[in-house]
Amino acid sequence: MIAYRRNKELRLCDEAIDHGGVLTQEDLAILLGTSLSTIKRDDAYLMKKDTSLLTRGMMEDIGRSVSHKTKAVELYLKNYTLSEIARKMAHSPSSVNRYLEDFSVVAFLHRESYPLLTIRKITKLSERLIGEYIDLIKRAESEGYKDRLNLLLDQFKVNEPLKKTLEEGAQ
Repeated sequence: MIAYRRNKELRLCDEAIDHGGVLTQEDLAILLGTSLSTIKRDDAYLMKKDTSLLTRGMMEDIGRSVSHKTKAVELYLKNYTLSEIARKMAHSPSSVNRYLEDFSVVAFLHRESYPLLTIRKITKLSERLIGEYIDLIKRAESEGYKDRLNLLLDQFKVNEPLKKTLEEGAQ
């Protein structure tokens, strides 16, 4: 029964998104005739399994949970493919790609020692999300995800002959 309810919660959230809406946890409780605490417990269980209910709170990064964007980037750093992440997170591959692009910019700016508020102005991301990304960068460097992180940061490298030409042109 519990597995059936959790599958139904996931399906209801997906259907709402397909129709251009988003459900809250309260909506799910009403639709399934259960309590809000049961929905929250199910959501916590699913998050531990790297799946999540795409509720309004999750989609709009409301509340204390880790952003779904950070979870998607973390899966990428753990060598999951874009399609695997999209399927696991119930997001489109283009959304996952956008999360990776935003993360890459934050990682580059952080590595270049830009302060948090400057990163926020440049990227137009929330301080909370930038903080989560910076924490993820630190974890990636210490937990062995450095290769994938460097792969994302390679796009910001300027090759040496071009860099020299640009510097000479600036003089």
